[in-house]
Amino acid sequence: NLQNKNQSTVGHYIISLVEDSLHNIWVGTDKGLSRYDINTDSFANFLPVAGSASSSKSIVPFWSTQDELYCFESDSVVTTYNINSFERKVITRLEKKTRNDEVNSLSVLDKRNNCLWMLPNNAEGGLLKVSLSDGRQVLYNWTSYKNTPNSSHYSESMCYDRKRNCIWINDEEGLIQFRIDDKQ
Repeated sequence: NLQNKNQSTVGHYIISLVEDSLHNIWVGTDKGLSRYDINTDSFANFLPVAGSASSSKSIVPFWSTQDELYCFESDSVVTTYNINSFERKVITRLEKKTRNDEVNSLSVLDKRNNCLWMLPNNAEGGLLKVSLSDGRQVLYNWTSYKNTPNSSHYSESMCYDRKRNCIWINDEEGLIQFRIDDKQ
């Protein structure tokens, strides 16, 4: 689904930006995906796969490895793009219980456990683990540190810490460290 190279991104607004190992910038938009080639100062545009059940045409890149770019397409499909050949692969489809607003560019790829870690965008909060093998989802939540009854755990952002193999979460109660190895 590669369009001709040109001087602009596909779509009306930008959702996320990810740099790949070749230092090119992948731009997720409301109408597809664009790759800015730093060497040729041009864009290659990719459109969502036709026939998707979703009305959303967005492609949201969220993670890059040495050779692949990971994206959410049409709110519920996890795909990869090979950064050299542009080959697209469908990895998994998210379960229906994952709402569209949970799909975001802050997701973290855990290659060792073949899963994604996502922040649910709801009042319950927590951290959602999504298996890339079978799409199965597990929500990890934590108790309120302020001992507030019916406390929510709405989180706005998270960041992967490679050195400590943990995820830092900006929760409304403060900064939380979630260790991937022991899920605490």
